[in-house]
Amino acid sequence: VTIANLGERGVEEPVPLSTLAKAMSVLPVSVNQMIHRLAESDLVKYMPYKGVEFTTLGRTKVMRLLQFRRLWEVFLVRHLKMSVDDAEALACRMEHITSDDVAERLDVFLEKPTACYHGYPIPRLNNEEVFFAGLSLDRLDVGERAQVLQVEANPTTRTFLENEGIVPGIDIVLLALGGNGAVLLETGKRRVYLSEDIARAICVEPAVGRTSMRVVERDDQVKTKEVRA
Repeated sequence: VTIANLGERGVEEPVPLSTLAKAMSVLPVSVNQMIHRLAESDLVKYMPYKGVEFTTLGRTKVMRLLQFRRLWEVFLVRHLKMSVDDAEALACRMEHITSDDVAERLDVFLEKPTACYHGYPIPRLNNEEVFFAGLSLDRLDVGERAQVLQVEANPTTRTFLENEGIVPGIDIVLLALGGNGAVLLETGKRRVYLSEDIARAICVEPAVGRTSMRVVERDDQVKTKEVRA
């Protein structure tokens, strides 16, 4: 799942093991052992000195799991009024006991949502997968406008950002960049100062001029089309 999440952030396969280890906050040797087990199950392919990529089987399985997880997250937040973080934790358990039929019914019941409450796209079990490949907030230019897509942060930081109005779907303007990597944003009528670490945890889609989405159509071969804002 981490490989897929990195792909949604614009990291292309093969994904270096060092990148995986950093994303999972584990030692490279631990990642190496995990990848070895996944490769034995034909879920990923490891290429020495390059990294790891999904096999067709592995990609299908992870997209199915992500669909189940994110549909449940939407259901739990929207209809049971759970917090986003509690809903995600429960959805991670429910994904393993969900069938394709239940997922399809849930999808229809929820009126086919396109993203979960963390801002991640919800895959569909067909030949088309949509990945939002945005930029981290600190890569915007001063004066540039963008929309928040995802927030990769711990619950405390996410709560702080929510209180400041910085959530998926909100429009922001980068007003200034500090020498230490900090940023000054404008969200509506409010100005917010963020540290470099928090800025890097926020994925945004620039309003104009940069690639913000790619649509991958899977058949016998992979074709990639870029849609520009």
